[in-house]
Amino acid sequence: MRDSKLITLLSCFTLKELKQLKVMADSPYFNNQESVRALLEFLLLYAPTFEHPKCNYSNAFKFVFGSRAVQSDPQTAVAKVMTKLMALVKEFIVQEELSRQSVQRSLYQIQFFRRKALVDFIPKLLEDGDQAIEENPYRNEYYFRHKLLLESEWARFLNMMQDKSRPDYNLGKQDRALDAYYALSKLQMYCFAKNEEIRINLDFDYSQLPQFLSWLQSSALLDDITIRLWYQALLLLNNPDPVHFHPLKETIGLAKEQLSPTNSRMLYSYLANTARLIFKERETYFRELFELYKAQIELGVLHVNGYLSPVMMRNITIVGLKRREFDWVQMFLDENTDRIVPTYMEREDIITLCKAYLYFEKKEFNRALEMINSLRYESLFTKMDERRMRLLCYYELRMSGPLDDLINSFRKFLTDHKKKIPPAYLEENRLFIHFMHKLVSVNLKIRENKQALEDEIRQVAILPEKEWLLTKVNEG
Repeated sequence: MRDSKLITLLSCFTLKELKQLKVMADSPYFNNQESVRALLEFLLLYAPTFEHPKCNYSNAFKFVFGSRAVQSDPQTAVAKVMTKLMALVKEFIVQEELSRQSVQRSLYQIQFFRRKALVDFIPKLLEDGDQAIEENPYRNEYYFRHKLLLESEWARFLNMMQDKSRPDYNLGKQDRALDAYYALSKLQMYCFAKNEEIRINLDFDYSQLPQFLSWLQSSALLDDITIRLWYQALLLLNNPDPVHFHPLKETIGLAKEQLSPTNSRMLYSYLANTARLIFKERETYFRELFELYKAQIELGVLHVNGYLSPVMMRNITIVGLKRREFDWVQMFLDENTDRIVPTYMEREDIITLCKAYLYFEKKEFNRALEMINSLRYESLFTKMDERRMRLLCYYELRMSGPLDDLINSFRKFLTDHKKKIPPAYLEENRLFIHFMHKLVSVNLKIRENKQALEDEIRQVAILPEKEWLLTKVNEG
C-alpha cells in the first residue's frame, strides 16, 4: 500500500494541503462517496510519511468497510476505493493550482459569460485580467501567453459589441501579443535544443532558424528585455563566444527583477555550459563560473523549492576550491548541509565528499581520507569520485602500496561496470588512471619523460584532476 501511486502523491503534500484535501472530500459537491471519505480519513492518521506499519490494506479495509459484506478480497476492495480517491486528489490539485492563477480564473469566467451571452459581466473581468497580468513581477512565458489570451478575449468582446461601421476589433494588440508569445516560445525551444546539443547528440530541425531570426531582428520585439534576453541566449548557444557571453550576463543583471527563479537558473546554466567552450584558460574559466554561482546565490535562485541538487552542491564546491576560496566553501557547505533534495538517498555522502575535497585542497590529507572512509555510497558516480580522491591522498601521503593496489582495482571496477557508466565518464576515468599509473611509474627526473607526460596530459580536453596531475608532473 505504501508503494502505491496514491501514497506517493499524498506524501508530497504539506499537512496544510492534506487538511484542505479533507475539506474537499467532506464536501458533497466534490465527493458523494462515503468510502472515499473514510479511506482518506484512515490515511491521514499516518500522514505525512505514511510509513507506519499499520498503514496497510488490512487495516484500511476494516476502517472503510467495517463489518459490511464485500464481494472481493480486502486488497482489491481497498484498491478500488484508492482509484476513486486518486481521482479526487487530482481534482484537488487542479483546484489548488487554479486558486493561484487569477488570470486563468478570469479567462474561465469570461468564457462562461460569453457562452451565456451575459456580455455586461465581461469588461470588468477583462480589466481585472489585465491588472493581474501587470501585477505579476515576472515577464515569463506565462505572462506572454496570458497577454495573448486576454487580447483575444478583448477582440471577441469588441466584435460582439462594437458598431460595425467603425469597428475596433483590438487586432493590433492581439497581433503584437501573438508575435511576442510566438517569438519567446520559439527562442526558448531553440535555446533548449542548442543547450542539449552541448551535452548529447540531439536530432532537431533548425531549417527554419535563419528565417525566424531574420524576422525577429527586423521586428520591434527585441525592444522587450525578456525577448532580448532569450535572443542573446540563443546567439550564445549557437555560437559560444565572449562577444555573446558578456552581453547575456549583463542583460540578466538588468532584468533580474523580471526573471522568474526558473528562468534565471536556466539562463545561468546556459552561461555555465558555454563557459567551458569559451574560456580555454582554466583560471579564467573557474573565475567566470564562480561568479555565476555567487550571482545565483545572491539573487536567491540557486535553490529549487528551498532545496539544492547534489550535482550543484558538488560543482559549486569544486569551483570554489579551484578559486582557493576555502572560507567561502566552508560557509557554503555549512549553510546547505540540510538543504540537499530530500529524496536523494545519498544526502550525507555528498556533504561528506565535498568536505573531503575541502580538506584535500587545504592539504589536510589524513582528514580527507577520514571523510571518504565514512562514505556509504551506492552511486557509481560517487564511487568513482571516492576512488579518485583516495588515489590523490595516497599519492600525497606517499602510500605507494595501497596506491598501486587501488590503481588496479579502480581499473577493474570500471571494466566491471562499463555498461552502466556513460561512455564519456568511463573514458575520463580511464585516462585519469592511465596518468596516475604513469605518474608513479615513469622516471620524471629525466627531462624528456617529464615533458612528454606533461604534453600528453595537456592534450586531453576534459580530464579529472587535470591541474593536480600537471602540478605533480612538474614537481617530479
